[in-house]
Amino acid sequence: MLHDPEAHEPLVDDDWNEERARAAIRRIVGEADAAFDPHRLWPPNEWDVWTATPPLSGIYVGASGVVWALDALRRDGLAETRIDLVAASRRALEKYREQPDFTDPPHGHASLWVGESGILLVAWRLERTPELADALHARVRENARNDANELMWGAPGTMLAARAMHGWTVDERWTSQGLKPYFNDYVVHKGHAFGFDNSILACIDLKDGIRKWKGGRYGNGQLVLLSDQDMLLVLSEEGELALVGATTDQFTELARFPAIKGKPWNHPVLVGDVLLVRNGQEMVAFRLSLAGR
Repeated sequence: MLHDPEAHEPLVDDDWNEERARAAIRRIVGEADAAFDPHRLWPPNEWDVWTATPPLSGIYVGASGVVWALDALRRDGLAETRIDLVAASRRALEKYREQPDFTDPPHGHASLWVGESGILLVAWRLERTPELADALHARVRENARNDANELMWGAPGTMLAARAMHGWTVDERWTSQGLKPYFNDYVVHKGHAFGFDNSILACIDLKDGIRKWKGGRYGNGQLVLLSDQDMLLVLSEEGELALVGATTDQFTELARFPAIKGKPWNHPVLVGDVLLVRNGQEMVAFRLSLAGR
């Protein structure tokens, strides 16, 4: 069942009322206060536990996520919790180190959402000690070569933690000048980030932020990772498609051809053997030959 009405409050036709919303927030915070135990933290929902070991500590479905939310609401003046959030964040970290939420997670213990990085980020936000910052930095570096290329487990998530820490501390160890994208995305592959440094493609090592190479002028282009082939599919601002090696030794452009006119500020999309490219007025589809055919 995609939607269980019993698990949700029904929609209403009433007009927006700010005070009613604020009262609901205060009520939810009161319920969180009432459910809290200084040692056991919060009781998890049975669906959230899954294969984890309660009490849960992480950001995604655990205590650190609740602590983060209560702190954010307090900072914005929306609700005051009675809980000692510093003590709660310390207990969440202590519990995780005693017994991680997942005993043998498929992608390690350093992730942002379900690993120690998120817990440390919340703890540091409340108690800005060098020890917590150093521990978080070590976890971010550890996760740089995670084979998961997404926010929950992989390096993209812990890179967000590093970006937040740089914004809060202006400590240069949290950043690198090797990539300076405008509005382009970057991709993470085998412990390295590939993306645009202004209008030129570049590769940096996520362990130390050192640039490995820089080359190829594609304007404000976009790129897609072909991870099983160690390739990047790059769409330039002028509508050219290029195939570039997602390797760290040097910049290597293997092929380039004109694909579409105008400025295609959209990601190219590859579905099976069909490559789709579009601009603001039209779309072009290319059928690619598959290996072995």
